[in-house]
Amino acid sequence: MKFSRDDLGMLLKVSETIYESGVCPPDIKNPKACFAVMLAGAEFDLGPMQSLRSLQVVKGKIGFTADFTVAQCLTSPKCKYFRLIESTDKVATYETLREGDPEPTRLSYTIAQATRAGLTKSDTWSRHTEAMLRARCAAALARTIANLASGIIPSPRRRRRPRARRPM
Repeated sequence: MKFSRDDLGMLLKVSETIYESGVCPPDIKNPKACFAVMLAGAEFDLGPMQSLRSLQVVKGKIGFTADFTVAQCLTSPKCKYFRLIESTDKVATYETLREGDPEPTRLSYTIAQATRAGLTKSDTWSRHTEAMLRARCAAALARTIANLASGIIPSPRRRRRPRARRPM
């Protein structure tokens, strides 16, 4: 999506207002970061508030939240199902079936994997272990079955448009 100078100016003012209101997630540290997240979201046809709910800043990079990543898979007609198989404080397992695949794809994420990755040291991981395992597992599985790893998610608007045919 291309923006005019006026569009960018308005988005900057909106980002400043939203940041000053105190409703930004804690990973958004200033109005410019808020602007960057909203600008990234606009590339996927997300509104300002939806961008703040669906995108996150991790180590200076803007990426999709686990919930948004899974939701994008679920909105695809190629996704037959995406379901939780197991959730404990030791492991989360999800399974999905993509149209055209001969069998379901199943993925687990364990507390041992999270520990090796250095994730379990945070308060969030210690207080919400099961939820964090589910989020990591679900997002990883969604990325294995879609073009989500590179950030290529068809927006709802792009998904609805039929492809133009060339005259013969």
